[in-house]
Amino acid sequence: MTADPLVCSNCHTPLPEAAAFCYVCGSPTPTGTAAGGDSTTRPSLTSVEAVIDTRKRLEKALGSHFQVGALVGRGGFAEVFAVRDLRLKREVAVKVLSPELVVNQAMLARFRREAEAVAALRHPSIVPIYDIGEAGGIAYIMMPLIQGDTLRKLLDQEGRFPFNESRRILSDISGALRVAHEAGLVHRDIKPENVMLEGPRRQVLVMDFGIAKALDPEQTGMTSSGLIVGTPHYMSPEQASGDAVDARSDQYSLAVLGYRMVTGTHPFEGETTRALLYKQVFENPPPAREKVPDVPVALSDALQRGMAKNPDDRFPTIDDFAAAIAVEDTSEYIARTEKNKAQVKALAQSLDARAKGSTGPMASVAAVPKKGKHGRAIAIAVVGVLAIVAVYALTRLGGGETAASADSAAPAAAAPAVPVSPPATTPSGAPARRDAPATGGRTRDGAAATARGQTQAAPAPANCSEAVSATAWSAALTLCQTEAEGGSSAAALALAGIYEKGQGVVADPTAAAQWYRGAAEGGSTEAAYQIARILEEGRGVPKNAAEAAGYYQQAARRGYAPAMRASARQFLNGEGVKKDEGEAVAWYRRAVAANDVPSMVRLGDMYVAGRGIQRNEAEGVRLYTRAAEAGDADGQYALGMAYLTGRGIAKSDSLGLDWLKKAAAKGQAGAQAELAKRGL
Repeated sequence: MTADPLVCSNCHTPLPEAAAFCYVCGSPTPTGTAAGGDSTTRPSLTSVEAVIDTRKRLEKALGSHFQVGALVGRGGFAEVFAVRDLRLKREVAVKVLSPELVVNQAMLARFRREAEAVAALRHPSIVPIYDIGEAGGIAYIMMPLIQGDTLRKLLDQEGRFPFNESRRILSDISGALRVAHEAGLVHRDIKPENVMLEGPRRQVLVMDFGIAKALDPEQTGMTSSGLIVGTPHYMSPEQASGDAVDARSDQYSLAVLGYRMVTGTHPFEGETTRALLYKQVFENPPPAREKVPDVPVALSDALQRGMAKNPDDRFPTIDDFAAAIAVEDTSEYIARTEKNKAQVKALAQSLDARAKGSTGPMASVAAVPKKGKHGRAIAIAVVGVLAIVAVYALTRLGGGETAASADSAAPAAAAPAVPVSPPATTPSGAPARRDAPATGGRTRDGAAATARGQTQAAPAPANCSEAVSATAWSAALTLCQTEAEGGSSAAALALAGIYEKGQGVVADPTAAAQWYRGAAEGGSTEAAYQIARILEEGRGVPKNAAEAAGYYQQAARRGYAPAMRASARQFLNGEGVKKDEGEAVAWYRRAVAANDVPSMVRLGDMYVAGRGIQRNEAEGVRLYTRAAEAGDADGQYALGMAYLTGRGIAKSDSLGLDWLKKAAAKGQAGAQAELAKRGL
């Protein structure tokens, strides 16, 4: 018979036939299993009779060589029985897909393929698969019987783990995920229930690779909305939104798991599944250090980056995440960062020197540093530098240069630019398209090229991005405007920058503001920050601190650190918003978690003064130290004064003066005045 439409008995929400729980209120639901086009009712394993029935089915499916024992575990997808392999004289675990799921042929085919792929993986932290099968209306996986507890059970018992133990567990899980990712597999359901700790040494074992994908309705034909494949507390934003996922989704889930281990709490809580998923998609979690102040800075920062909303803002690979987690203290963290920067800078200088001495666009390329334990991040940075320097070299040496270079014999200013009026606005408020300048007009890039007598033309840029990269401003003006009017927020942002900086046209702050506003409304985070800045300054538009605050908040909620800092400043001073020092502290903390160095100094000031937070001079000095060691002049001045006064740190005139001299060398006025007062 055909099953009646499934409706939640508690909140009356229509549900897909496969839903074991209501996705709105979380209430359990009656479900069925599909065979062909029909459904038949099957009980979940919530009664003795149901367990006995499933055990009998499993015994029949496995055959006489196996003896099925007790039910030893239950999860969202499956129930686990202890089974004795009579031929090989060993104990195994058999995981039976939950009867609360709709098991159809498409799912089973996917299930088999995923299990076969996982069976080929080899890693000490991956639970191997012995066998898979389907018979008598059940589908199962056979694996070793692990003598241990789930990470979930241990966390429930212990609250949170020591930091080194958390690092070890995260490292082992990362190793297992690396092997899977290199094989093209994404786990999709990293959570404490899928991690076992076996024996007195707590050997880490990751389970259930591929099951989430096998049960994904998009993969099995069960397209009814509402079936949540994954665990809401640990789901990445893209997974919660139903978007495509890749290996970085596992990184997000693992970062959430790490957060749970070091703080004893989840980053997000919600009364309903829907509320929780909303937070996963739209809200940034408080850094781990906000909940547990003694969490090491590097560990807190690594977890925060792993939980970035945009996958591109997370670590490039799970190995990079593991390397960041392994850093044990702030000094090592900063030293490694500075070392990476130095290597990239040296490579850029080497390439530039070779380019200047070559006869073609690029005579040779410097060797890329070898990848070591932490080398992948360096290599990625190097690739970026290679690309930038290659474009730079081609532009300077290739004969197709369209913009004035720094050493041009005839500067662009030799010929004035043709004034361009600001764009008209469309009904939506976005600037309307304006025809490109007439052929007879000479924009700045054209004037520079003519002044040098250039005869060999560069290939025409194909789009806005290429034109901006090549500093071909005449082409950029036309291409970016066309793309912006077609709905590209990136092109609108580029066009706003062209008008603001006067690149190829007379600077026009009104036009810049219009295009920034249009790009912000189109979803550009950077544009939201830029229009907020312009509204605060009143350039091209009337000053409006309240409207600026709205745009700053828009960008800040998307994780843009400068916007977080600006929001903190507004709350601190009551600019455009009601003054709230506690809210200022909260935004400075978020910015610090995003490694915004100026915010480290501002938050340090809040701690030292006890503004919006309990006074803690030692914590303030710790933040000054981070900023100072990162090269920030204000941080160096603040740290120097802390040493000289002995506030929050042991007094040391020599160290204090050393930091003041570093700050003064960078033009920090307070440091220069303090040294002058001391006759230095």
